[in-house]
Amino acid sequence: MSFLDSDLPSGYYNSDKLNLFDRLVSPLLQNSVEYLRSVAYLKESYLVDAAQAMGLSISNDCRYKFLIGSPLGSVELEALDEASRGDVQSLEANLRAIMARAEMVSYPGAHLILLQYLVASGRLEIKLSLREDGIHHSKIRICKDSQSNVVVTIGSDNDSRAALSGGNQETGILFTSWRSSEQDWNDSAQPAIDDFEEEWLGGNPKSLVLSLSDQVKHQIAADWQERNLSEADLDAKLKELYRDLKNRKSKPGGTEKKLRDHQKRAIKAWIDRGHKGIIAHCTGAGKTFTTIHVIDQILKQAGQENRPFVCVVAVPYIILAEQWAEQLDGLGAPVHRCWRSSSSWLLSLSGSIIGLRNQDSPERFVVVVVNSTLRRPEFQSLIHSVPRKMLMFVGDEVHRHGVESYATDRIIPPADYVLGLSATPWSRGEGEREEVLKGIYGDVVDTYSLDDAIDDDILCPYYYRPTTVSLNAGEADEYAAKSKDIAALENKVVLTKREQEILNNSYRIRASILASCEEKFVWLDDHLNKSAPVPYSLFYSGPGNRLINGTENSGERLIDQFSSLFDSRGWRVSKVTAEDSSATRNSNLKALSTKAINCILAIRILDEGFDMPACQNAYILASTNNERQFVQRRGRVLRQSPETKKLHANIFDLLVLPDIKTGHTWQKTLVTNELIRAYEFAASSLNWSETSDLLISVATDWDIDFQTEVIDVVRNDGLISDEWRLDVNEFDEA
Repeated sequence: MSFLDSDLPSGYYNSDKLNLFDRLVSPLLQNSVEYLRSVAYLKESYLVDAAQAMGLSISNDCRYKFLIGSPLGSVELEALDEASRGDVQSLEANLRAIMARAEMVSYPGAHLILLQYLVASGRLEIKLSLREDGIHHSKIRICKDSQSNVVVTIGSDNDSRAALSGGNQETGILFTSWRSSEQDWNDSAQPAIDDFEEEWLGGNPKSLVLSLSDQVKHQIAADWQERNLSEADLDAKLKELYRDLKNRKSKPGGTEKKLRDHQKRAIKAWIDRGHKGIIAHCTGAGKTFTTIHVIDQILKQAGQENRPFVCVVAVPYIILAEQWAEQLDGLGAPVHRCWRSSSSWLLSLSGSIIGLRNQDSPERFVVVVVNSTLRRPEFQSLIHSVPRKMLMFVGDEVHRHGVESYATDRIIPPADYVLGLSATPWSRGEGEREEVLKGIYGDVVDTYSLDDAIDDDILCPYYYRPTTVSLNAGEADEYAAKSKDIAALENKVVLTKREQEILNNSYRIRASILASCEEKFVWLDDHLNKSAPVPYSLFYSGPGNRLINGTENSGERLIDQFSSLFDSRGWRVSKVTAEDSSATRNSNLKALSTKAINCILAIRILDEGFDMPACQNAYILASTNNERQFVQRRGRVLRQSPETKKLHANIFDLLVLPDIKTGHTWQKTLVTNELIRAYEFAASSLNWSETSDLLISVATDWDIDFQTEVIDVVRNDGLISDEWRLDVNEFDEA
């Protein structure tokens, strides 16, 4: 292995005039036996940059040295110098976490796993270079081959995908020990080598250099063993990624598809409103894709103008955050994943924010944060320190930001670019939510309905198949009692704290009665007994414990009781709940797509934003009059699926009715609310003419005028009661 056999550039190089992958990085890595590398921060993007090209030399016995920087203040440096390892342990934990959570499905994930393997095999040595209120920012590449030939590059280029594929303009100077003049080598290349070695050995008085502890090395090695991957598996995946990189021009990940007309219209409307507003497109219409395209365009413009830029994307759940982060990875900008323990993101995000002030090469990056982390003081202090002209804020499932605290506590930082996303930013009667959201994000700038999406063949058509079930006597009595309590308390102008607790509890129990009524179990057991297991099915359960005759007990959760029915009838089912780890959820969803299981049983974790296009049948076991919930759940099953090529979807809905007609107000209210939900489902279905007869018949039986009390309420955006007002946890991170 020798550099002399390679066609390396000479002297100055420019990525616009030569292919850095073919002419520089590939020959260097394929022939190196020693590779020295400096990276700026202890954060995911720089580690990926550093590892990006190393896959080319995995089959060599190449040894690597990385110097990783992370900015610390004088107090921390002083403490470290006195042998306190608290902050170093935090840095080490962050490094290990970054490698451990990587998945081998993308460029960043595969190369972080490569780093993990190299540490585990003893071929990669990492040291931390800490400086007071500054960063270790040199971009020097030092490579040595088996014949002791040395190459040094000094310039702007790193080993990122954008740099290698020609997306960035990169320039630098290459020095070779056998070709450069003695003066050039001595004046430039040798000092760069000397500086690296001095820093590596801790000889620079302005830096504090620390090696990784043996403990964290052992932990990284153990993490690698748990992957059960061979070097051959890793090598094959990396070669596949590099073939892809070599054979295609740079394309912004996630925006290779063309924008549809409704997406172009929404972007234009948002720009025309001064880069502020809410896009209210139905579930499945491509709000994420639209937004990533916008982020990509602003990142490109900021890069061309060499100015700093930060985009923060806030989401309700980790499962949704992971989905966003994976798609944003392809843009070429660093993506900070901010959820769970702050030790996994605080230092790296701090470093990137400091990097915004770098005039020569300012930072441009994206942050994905869950709502509970968004509210944390440490995140708030960081993100509010970013000047508004540098910042874009995206609120996904933005209805969750429509509570008063988001406005009064200034949770959303001031930003020149503000974009809200939701299929239903506010539901009927949510005047307060509407006011808060408009104050933060502005007006709805574009709307795209489910009917629009079906007409445009973006979502698939569906059949709506409602079935009526009845409360038993005990359930009806308890429902009536709670309705009486609610009516009495709602008529009071001011409630005490105790009265408010009683009201909330009454709403919760009344909703649980509908979710767990006995006839639902009878219907489901009969359905599972008569039907063969159907792949790609999704069942929605209510939350909490099952109620017996409308009374709470300490028994099993409702979802567990439903699950036992599936087991008894031979259906292979997996539950997806907020308590699951992301790995468990992903495993279950993968099992559904491969038909290893027949169906998924969920509460609400899949309501918002998560893609599961293979699902063809949805069963609404959890009666809900929360417009947002049933709109989201309908959208989950209507996504087009290249995998299954489904022509239509089926939505099964259990409408809960009183047991006998007594003329009490609560009975008519209950049936009316159930019919309103049913009409919203049925009106856009393929079998409206069939289901309309059933719904009108139910309305007639309960003295309800179907036109004025159901259809007109929906069309005129009338007010209906919300049985599930407590079902949304605004700060859920699961």
